[in-house]
Amino acid sequence: MMSVLLAAIPLAIAVNPPVSQPIVPAAGLVIAQADSPTTRIADWSETAAEYQGQVGRQIRYSCIPNGSLSSVWGTDIYTDDSSICSAAVHAGLINQSQGGNVIIEIAPGEIAYEGTTRNGVTSTEWGRWDGSVVFVD
Repeated sequence: MMSVLLAAIPLAIAVNPPVSQPIVPAAGLVIAQADSPTTRIADWSETAAEYQGQVGRQIRYSCIPNGSLSSVWGTDIYTDDSSICSAAVHAGLINQSQGGNVIIEIAPGEIAYEGTTRNGVTSTEWGRWDGSVVFVD
């Protein structure tokens, strides 16, 4: 009978490694990290409407480069059905060609939303809406 000696080989298993660069596999992918807001890889039509009513919840969006601008309602406080990436350009947080990362916080609805033009994006005014988003610094 032959005897085989196996050496112990240390294995490294990474659990929730930090993400230092945006990962861009596909729009809509959710990356969860225990110590940070949920991260969504977002195409430019993505909204936060699915989080309506979850006031205070924070979500990080990684907007892909060279996206197509989509609808935005509001200024500084946006309706939750606004394009997150387009609203981020409107707010001056990212640009369309490079994309980038932003964090939003779900907020209660407003009685009215002001429309303005900023950074090449025109947002539309709107009346009462049940859910809002604001950008977190």
